[in-house]
Amino acid sequence: MDIHPADGAISEWFAHAQPGSTHARREWAEGGVALLPCGPRFCAVRLSGPLVYAAFGTDAAEVVDVSLAAMLGGPVFCNGFSRHYYALVRAVPRHIWSYGHEAPLLGAGTYLGIPAVCRTSPPGPYWVSLPHQPGDLCPHPSVAALVALGLARSAGGSE
Repeated sequence: MDIHPADGAISEWFAHAQPGSTHARREWAEGGVALLPCGPRFCAVRLSGPLVYAAFGTDAAEVVDVSLAAMLGGPVFCNGFSRHYYALVRAVPRHIWSYGHEAPLLGAGTYLGIPAVCRTSPPGPYWVSLPHQPGDLCPHPSVAALVALGLARSAGGSE
């Protein structure tokens, strides 16, 4: 994935999720990942590798990554070590999210290791799909459709 001029603005947007945004910039420079709080700026839906693989019928990382980016239309990163995917979404009350057990909604009180925008391939945490611009997030209905598809296919259904 090419680095675009908007990536600096995207990094700044993420960095400001925590007061004292120099913290995030330093962590990205030193280790490639910054620990940032979920909350009003963004939340995340944690998607297990097996759920995602069931949805797309493969565990081939290249195919999964392209399919996730196309289906969710927003920022998604992968923890390359655990093979969990994180779809970044707008904050909503947890009771509104229907898949809390299968794909937990991570909100206020949760910290995530957000990869630097230049990390677009394994090893380690990397972006499957960067935000198109600061504040761009995955639509909840797209993430819910992915979870429903993965659950149906892992249960033996076709849709």
